[in-house]
Parts: sequence; C-alpha cells; structure tokens
Amino acid sequence: AIRASLVSQVTTLRKLKECEDSHLGEEVERNWNEVMTQQYLFDRLAREMVALNSLSRSDL
Repeated sequence: AIRASLVSQVTTLRKLKECEDSHLGEEVERNWNEVMTQQYLFDRLAREMVALNSLSRSDL
C-alpha cells in the first residue's frame, strides 16, 4: 500500500513538472526567480525530473 502510494505521488509530481509553460510569462518568472535567489539553476526542472526518476522507498 505504501509503495503504491509512493508510486502514485511520484507519478503525479512528474506529470506536473512535465507540463509545458502555458505562456512565456511562466518561463520568465521561473528564470527570473533563479536570478533573484542567485541560484542560477535554469535547468532545475530537468534536474528535479532526474531526481524523481531515481527516487526509491529507501530514500525516504
């Protein structure tokens, strides 16, 4: 039951992160946030997807 719940939550989160921006403003806002926080991870979504794909129950 826990595994199914984890798989479901990870799948849902992946789908949310895979959604393309509906307008240019979303991309601008995301990138501007990287500048404002001085983190400069403009590929943050791709990195998060890699992390989600490698997530396992033992990581929790």
